[in-house]
Amino acid sequence: MGISSDFGGNCFLVYEYAEKGSLDKCLFTRHLSSSLGSSINVNLSWSQRLNLALDIANGLQYMHEHSQPSIAHRDLRTSNILLDSNFKGKIGNFSSARPAISSIMLKVDVFAFGVILLELLSGKKAMETRDGGEICMAWKEIRKIIEVEDKREENVRLWMDPNLGSFYPIDAALNMAALARACTSEKSADRPGITEIVFNFSVLSQTSSEMYERSSTSSCLETEDTHIISPVIGR
Repeated sequence: MGISSDFGGNCFLVYEYAEKGSLDKCLFTRHLSSSLGSSINVNLSWSQRLNLALDIANGLQYMHEHSQPSIAHRDLRTSNILLDSNFKGKIGNFSSARPAISSIMLKVDVFAFGVILLELLSGKKAMETRDGGEICMAWKEIRKIIEVEDKREENVRLWMDPNLGSFYPIDAALNMAALARACTSEKSADRPGITEIVFNFSVLSQTSSEMYERSSTSSCLETEDTHIISPVIGR
């Protein structure tokens, strides 16, 4: 909203008030403080998660493609995504942002975006220490889930955030998981650009409600093969 500086060299960016706090608090603590000081439970719906992913992708596209020079955020994570009163996501904390001097810097942001997608889908932190001290990394876990084609739908359902219940279209969840898998590819050259990501999410947001209507009419899992939209669609 504005910028302020003083004679001591201190510089401040002024943001709109993020009434709902940061995305990590919403995803991992399940409650927010109301204006009356009480705690209220928060469970993001499928449409809210999908819209948040599109909000973040649109923000990154502005930085990567519409800024001159291109800007790499370099610290994209759920704690740096701020939510307004309508749960619209805004990218915050630009302390590590720098002009992008190489395409690799932009692809690092894409990887971080993929990690956020995994957390939005699973409701879990991307890196967790399990019993026995084993460190689980979500971007490696999703590769195993996606690669097993005959059990892909079943495995994704088991992996999804249980707080969503069955209130999401499985086709859209599979597409979003496939896109997260592409964004977190080990080789930066294999990761999609932000334009392709925004395009895919625009398609998903338009078709997700229709997919959910179809899936909600079925009382059991369909046995037919699920078609996954390519995570990179040329424009």
